[in-house]
Formats: sequence, C-alpha cells, structure tokens
Amino acid sequence: MQKNVGGPDRVARLVLGPVLVALGAASYLGYVFPVDDAAGRTVAGVVVLSGLVFLATGAIQRCAFNRLTGTNTYEEPTRWIRAASMLDPSAAVSTT
Repeated sequence: MQKNVGGPDRVARLVLGPVLVALGAASYLGYVFPVDDAAGRTVAGVVVLSGLVFLATGAIQRCAFNRLTGTNTYEEPTRWIRAASMLDPSAAVSTT
C-alpha cells in the first residue's frame, strides 16, 4: 500500500491518537469518567483502540480507509541536488 496520509491529516492523527489512548485508559481505570458496567468498559476500550489506530496510521502514513475512499493527503518530498558547488546556492536544482 502506498503512503496516503500526510500534512495536517498526519499531524492530527499523531496528536489525537495519544489523547484518545490516554482518555480511554483513564476512563477504564476510573480516573476521568468512571465506568462501572460492561458497556462503559467497552466504550473505553473502543476509544483506546481508535487512538491506537490513529497513532499507527499517522506514524506509518498509510490508512486503509483513505485508500477505500480515494483520499490521499501525502505529498512526495522535494529533493534538492547541488549541481555546481556546495557553496553556490544559485546552482541548486529541484528534482521530484
């Protein structure tokens, strides 16, 4: 699978993922939203799992849902090659 997660999409996943993991774990342990029944523990587990998926897809820059929907926010980085001299910035050319 090709990379399809980049830019603000990737940053959002890398920020939101750990927040969801922490919130779900804290809820499961009773620190944030006390869960006393199986439904509450299930919701906390789903929040943790969602956070882990966001974190993983942001880290590896690949998302199956993006692929299914045809969404691609990844941009190939531009490489700069010095043509003449390392000391002459005007000689740099961009290759993509």
